Amino acid sequence: MRSIIVSSMLLGFSAAVPHLHPRAAKYEGYHVFRVETGDKLTEVSKKLAGLDYEQWNHDSARHIDFSMSREEAKKFKELGIDFKEMHSDLGEDIAQEGNWGPWKGKNKPDGLPDLSWYETYHDFDDHLEYLNELASALPNNSEIFSAGKSVEGRDQTGIHFWGKDGPGKKPAVLWHGTVHAREWITTMTVEYLSYQLIAGYGKDDALTRFVDEYDFYVIPIINPDGFVYTQTTERLWRKSRSPPPPGGNQSAPCWGIDLNRNWANQWDTNPEGSSPDPCTQTYRGESPGSAVEQAGMAGFADLLGQKQGIKLYLDFHSYSQLILSPWGYTCDEYPPTSQEHVDLMGATAEAIESVYGTNYTFGPTCETIYATNGGSADYLFDIVGATWSMAFELRDTGEFGFVLPPEQIVPNCEEVWEGMQVMLEKM
Repeated sequence: MRSIIVSSMLLGFSAAVPHLHPRAAKYEGYHVFRVETGDKLTEVSKKLAGLDYEQWNHDSARHIDFSMSREEAKKFKELGIDFKEMHSDLGEDIAQEGNWGPWKGKNKPDGLPDLSWYETYHDFDDHLEYLNELASALPNNSEIFSAGKSVEGRDQTGIHFWGKDGPGKKPAVLWHGTVHAREWITTMTVEYLSYQLIAGYGKDDALTRFVDEYDFYVIPIINPDGFVYTQTTERLWRKSRSPPPPGGNQSAPCWGIDLNRNWANQWDTNPEGSSPDPCTQTYRGESPGSAVEQAGMAGFADLLGQKQGIKLYLDFHSYSQLILSPWGYTCDEYPPTSQEHVDLMGATAEAIESVYGTNYTFGPTCETIYATNGGSADYLFDIVGATWSMAFELRDTGEFGFVLPPEQIVPNCEEVWEGMQVMLEKM
């Protein structure tokens, strides 16, 4: 199978369709298809081998989701392969996410920003301002912090909030999103979870108890450079914006590191769990912690674990509707609390489904989807000692994929919030 990276695949479209934003114009006329594979993976791979496309998912055993140009789509449809079309014009669907301006929401009488924030996506600077708005609604029990810096010098900005006993005195809950730049729904989700806890503190008994029992550290955007790049240039960019490694292919240099394959735990133990090739989407970097963003996060998590202990760690991704626990690096072994993780994930998934009927699959990462070495959930559990360590894959299961329409932000957040309350109660 031959799959080339987006940045080289789309060179011919750099001046396409002036009415579309650059992040969308690169994909003008592109199609996104799903092909079910199952026991026909080898056959399907051979048929696709002569086409230029970008694969969206990493689990080829069940299906392959991929994008390709209009010209390549014509060739693909002549192959006689059964398919589902996810996007008939990816550029137009990206454009539907909106060309937003500065957010002009109003604060409610209690000081909280109003919920109109969740009606659309937002740019990087507005996300920073929104965190400040949240902190101002709980002025004596919150602060803005930076976990680290990006390779281009942006902060990994988060909000820390706590209960009646003051900061730093309770076990930590650590949540973050946007490790992979194109997964915009994760940014909105972790902000929404924070909003609900802050809004409910002092008003709802259960939510007040959660905030009194734990210190919450929430970082909506771990990969700020990549996130900004998806908003200005290339909507489907996944990795960081680290420069190409020395000695690589200088005629076609490949940028970025997969920040969820760069953690210093089982970094290169499974050849199926990451890649040494800088031009792949799962490039693990030259060495563990070689990505500036990952090193910052690891240092922050290590220190938090030493000072307070981490009760719950959650890494939010999209898409597939999954809740995943360690191990990612192997399917042959399980951590000692694997069954407890499965039970907690099951209760959470049941609560999520109760809202809109959205079904989440759950289980150990490697067993449930595929091998992932150098991943954060394994590191936080194995090295830092988090009691509970998991990853979410949010909406959807392939109808829209990474380009989830703005009208799904609120229902996605509402159902995850329902599940999160159960998780916090039962953990």
